[in-house]
Amino acid sequence: MKQDTKPYTVLLLYPDYIASNYGQETYSLWVEAINPEGAVAEAQEEACRDVSHTDADDFYPLAVYEGWLNNLALI
Repeated sequence: MKQDTKPYTVLLLYPDYIASNYGQETYSLWVEAINPEGAVAEAQEEACRDVSHTDADDFYPLAVYEGWLNNLALI
């Protein structure tokens, strides 16, 4: 982990223009950042790199958790 950063789990909502079921499709990822705002920005950028034809700001942040959490509903 980089100095002065903390681990965060960020939950983003997929943009309506690419979601098959808008409002139910989310993107969850782990990032390292200095604060929650930075975690959201990092997560949005990573989601944008991972999903073509999107803009980072189009991924709406639903939740930011300190630490790396596992979604047990998907296991």
